[in-house]
Amino acid sequence: LTSINIPEGVKTIGDSAFSACKSLTSINIPEGVKTIGDYAFSYCPSLTSIKIPESVKTIGGGAFCDCSSLTSINIPEGVTSIGNRAFCGCSSLTSINIPEGVKTIGDSAFYDCSKLNLIVLPERVRHIGDRAFFNCKLLTIRAPLGSYAEQYARNCGLDVEVGFLPDPSDWNVESYVVPEGVVVIGERAFAGWKYLRSIKLPESVETIRKNAFRGCKSLTSITLPKGLKTIGKKAFWGCLELRSIALSENLDSIEKKAFEKCWSLLKFDVPDTNRRYCSIDGVLFSKDGKTLVKYPNGRKDVKYVVPGGATTIGRHAFQGGAFPTSVELPETATTIEKKAFCDCSELTSIVVSKNLTTIGYRAFDGCVSLTSIELPETATSIGKRAFRNCSALTSITLPKGLSIVEYRTFDGCDSLTLVELPGTATVIKKRAFRGCDSLTIRAPRGSYAEKYPLRKFKFEPFESIDAASDSRQ
Repeated sequence: LTSINIPEGVKTIGDSAFSACKSLTSINIPEGVKTIGDYAFSYCPSLTSIKIPESVKTIGGGAFCDCSSLTSINIPEGVTSIGNRAFCGCSSLTSINIPEGVKTIGDSAFYDCSKLNLIVLPERVRHIGDRAFFNCKLLTIRAPLGSYAEQYARNCGLDVEVGFLPDPSDWNVESYVVPEGVVVIGERAFAGWKYLRSIKLPESVETIRKNAFRGCKSLTSITLPKGLKTIGKKAFWGCLELRSIALSENLDSIEKKAFEKCWSLLKFDVPDTNRRYCSIDGVLFSKDGKTLVKYPNGRKDVKYVVPGGATTIGRHAFQGGAFPTSVELPETATTIEKKAFCDCSELTSIVVSKNLTTIGYRAFDGCVSLTSIELPETATSIGKRAFRNCSALTSITLPKGLSIVEYRTFDGCDSLTLVELPGTATVIKKRAFRGCDSLTIRAPRGSYAEKYPLRKFKFEPFESIDAASDSRQ
């Protein structure tokens, strides 16, 4: 056994379920799984990576013990404790982020992770068990100033990097000056400081951690230091009055949703010397102009034409914005990534490229005003929930060559009355058309799609696959 796809609907991966599967190199765990049991993947020496879905709440004792080839792993936000020996003996693991909700790290949890060089511990951690980081000789622990995790690291003689956290009693100030010498602005450092209008960061700051300024509703401006390298996940989420931001020349990483729900943000300014990003008419792009990274939520373009040369609309690029209402992609565009237009409630139309190949997970989820979209024949990969809750969408023709209609792709599209499916579609996953109560499915006679709607939907046949494609002419 070298790989496995766990089916949709599974809630629990049982104790020792895949223990000692020595040839297992990859595994796909679907959304919906809540528990990974004790020793579930222990002694799987060929397993190099695994993506744990956000639905997981519990990681059991020894769950990944002695997975000696595992180099990286994500721990979902909902996890509150990490069991005894959970990652013991993961000798190839180099770094790991512990989510904010984790309060307990069990005995020997990272025992003998000899290559582990960085672990980020949140403020809420209140217990770290015996020998949790024993024989982690390269390890630096990053923790909030004054936290239990910082004290633990110092008591154990471990290297510690402290993220700055202000005095909570200052929460109602309108301006703040971060002291000289601070390198890291800690997680949630200023989160919820609703009166904060301006802040001065010292030139020593290199990292702004996730949620650092989340919900600073009155923040209108911030000058980022030249040496800043990383802006964490949701760092400026919900900064409603932030109008513009000048990124630093050394900035190398902007994590997802860093500027989400910044409803007044009109533009990004990027110095020409930055090697990772550029600004094209105020919109943030990768340096080569091929990836649209973030469209400012405060812009009020009725129509936005993505510049020629762009190949990718990045994750969360337009997510949640009221504008634009119409988007046109260039012929160079091949990929719309995960949640790119998710919850763009006023988006009524989009013109996609003839060369589009991929529409990612939840790419148009919640686009309740989108009435139509014409997909090219090249678009043969459409992700789960891609058009979920597009309640104004009335009809769509899926491309010839598409083989799978993914889980909940059109769930909640209650105005959808006609879908044309190609003869190449051989799999229609659960809830693909849930809530589409007036739907007629049109497909070639004799195809898999002909059998599918007999369960619930009306069926209108084409005489052949060629007839299906001819109907689009």
